[in-house]
Amino acid sequence: MTIRHFIQGLDGNTTGILIVLAVLMLLPLVLRGLHGKGRGLEKPWRYFYSVVVYAASIPGVFAALLTSYTLFFTRENLLDQSITLYFAPIVAMFVTLTLISKFVSLKQVPGFDRITGLIALLGITGIVILLLSRLNFFVGFFGNFTMMIAVGAFLF
Repeated sequence: MTIRHFIQGLDGNTTGILIVLAVLMLLPLVLRGLHGKGRGLEKPWRYFYSVVVYAASIPGVFAALLTSYTLFFTRENLLDQSITLYFAPIVAMFVTLTLISKFVSLKQVPGFDRITGLIALLGITGIVILLLSRLNFFVGFFGNFTMMIAVGAFLF
């Protein structure tokens, strides 16, 4: 199984993906209703918010990387790509994080600083790899695409 097969398999299950993303966007509202106003940072609830942050951020970051790769590396037309895989997880991540931030301070949610650091690290690594891939002399003189992947892993 290749990554392309994995993405095509996900694209075949758009209903399931949309249901999961809708549940992720509704979870902050449900949690808020369960704990009441001003009690979201108490011991059990802040860990539930932490799980929701990670559950929304991981698919969102994956979709952002997939969209960036498709746009900059393969130069495919984004109008031909699946909305469910390329854009819906990013929107769901932003909606979920916005809702959580209205109910609790994200700085006090366990692990939020790590997830923002991971997102920043992935973004910076992607930008550096994009710049290096556009410098044709680097690949021409120092190696092939496999070497570029190794440099990306080293930078990460």
